[in-house]
Amino acid sequence: MISMNPLPSTYSFNQLLISNSNIGCYSAVILVYKMMNIVGIEPNIYTFNILINCCCKLSQVDYGFCLFGEITKRGYESNVITYATLIKGLCEQGLIGDAFKVFEKMTEEGVCPNVVVYNTLICGLCRIGEVWRALELQRNMVKWNVSPNPITYNTLIHGFHNVGKLEEVIGMFEEMSSRGIVANIVTYNFLIHGLCQCGRRMEAIQYFDRLVEQGMSPDVVTFNVLLDSFCKEGRMRDACRVFQCMIKLGKEPNVVTYTSMINGYCKNCKLDQALQLFYTMQQKGFEPNKVTYGALLDGLFKNQQVGKAIQLFRSLEDNGFEAEILMYNILIDGLCKAGKLVSARKLLNELHSKRLVPNVRTYSIMIDGLCRNGMSFEAEKIFVEMEENGCLPNAITYNTIILGFFREKEVDKAMEFYCEMRERKLVSNNPLVFEEFRGMVQIGRELESVIRAMETHPKVKSKMMLSRSLGRNELNCLRSIKRLSMHYAIRATAVTSCVGKGNVCVLH
Repeated sequence: MISMNPLPSTYSFNQLLISNSNIGCYSAVILVYKMMNIVGIEPNIYTFNILINCCCKLSQVDYGFCLFGEITKRGYESNVITYATLIKGLCEQGLIGDAFKVFEKMTEEGVCPNVVVYNTLICGLCRIGEVWRALELQRNMVKWNVSPNPITYNTLIHGFHNVGKLEEVIGMFEEMSSRGIVANIVTYNFLIHGLCQCGRRMEAIQYFDRLVEQGMSPDVVTFNVLLDSFCKEGRMRDACRVFQCMIKLGKEPNVVTYTSMINGYCKNCKLDQALQLFYTMQQKGFEPNKVTYGALLDGLFKNQQVGKAIQLFRSLEDNGFEAEILMYNILIDGLCKAGKLVSARKLLNELHSKRLVPNVRTYSIMIDGLCRNGMSFEAEKIFVEMEENGCLPNAITYNTIILGFFREKEVDKAMEFYCEMRERKLVSNNPLVFEEFRGMVQIGRELESVIRAMETHPKVKSKMMLSRSLGRNELNCLRSIKRLSMHYAIRATAVTSCVGKGNVCVLH
């Protein structure tokens, strides 16, 4: 083009820039612009808008702002497209604060924002979880005489769905309908999924019926959401009806569909149906994913098919399947519950050689398996190992090992971990742990009452108050009462000065 005589117009060059931009050749657009400058083709505001968009697509928003400054130098006025492009570029890089500064400049310059600008900012806020600010921005659209469109509402519904605000999702949906804006299948899918997640399945079905009444066709996602909800509730007959309905309406089940059904069958002890569906999906050309294999392995373990579970896992390894830590967690948990602690421990040791890092759940599973088999001191070694490997225990880990030591009557050890847990600002919400400690508190109170009564007895000397036989658990309780009293409002003056000697407790 630059060799033509006369030279093509700016409009012709703009068409070339747009064509390159539409096919993703953003660098080529910048190159053509430089050639335009060399041969003396004067760019206009449309040229700059195309260039700024390409800079944003190349994640070079700073260069986009340089072009923005060039617009002013050349005496052009930036329009709504210029500002909208810069705002979008900033939002896509997570620079929401800077995007709002551009928005403020835009309004100060008297450029009226359109629905695209608002939708871009609302989307940016929803991405970072600032859904309430996004809602406030949507409410302010009326100030500029801008009306929300389906994209506005879908973005807000998606945002509220992601932060678990179901009532707000329903509210936005109903507001959308009252304004005469027709919801699409994506909107319905968010709403139905949110209702199913909260256990409000009947309402989800009502909205499903509503979308059908409006002449819309449910897609695979819609069916998968309902089917998965039925599977999780153990309503496999209803799940099968949804599955058959999908096929009848020409919606081909996908890997997600089959995985939900397999998981449902496994959890409801219908392993034969799960395996049959597993083979069927492969025959239809669907490759099971990690979630599918995880569900099947979990089902095999829960149905006491330990050998088949290990066989399946080994066959996956032989075929080059790279298992993630989630699948190893399922395996270690299944082996522990089957009493195969040596195999579970061996599997845990293998993780490092497979370049996998055990997480807090991996260690907690192993600790739980050892504790339930009366091996709490072995579990303590795992506890130390996990911290040495940089994995900090959580409240579940502490609850597990505390209960393990309680079961083995090692109250002093349980108390040691309890105090450590409190020091780390972790809260125990396990009712079994609470019951054990409440029992300790009760023992402390009873012993204190006995001591107070003995202190008034004329034959009791000042230092030696009592000598009596106690079991190991009671001795450990006595040793722990002092530390326990720091966390519970009990008096433990005389009791906490106990010293255990063999099977005799001497109170001073």
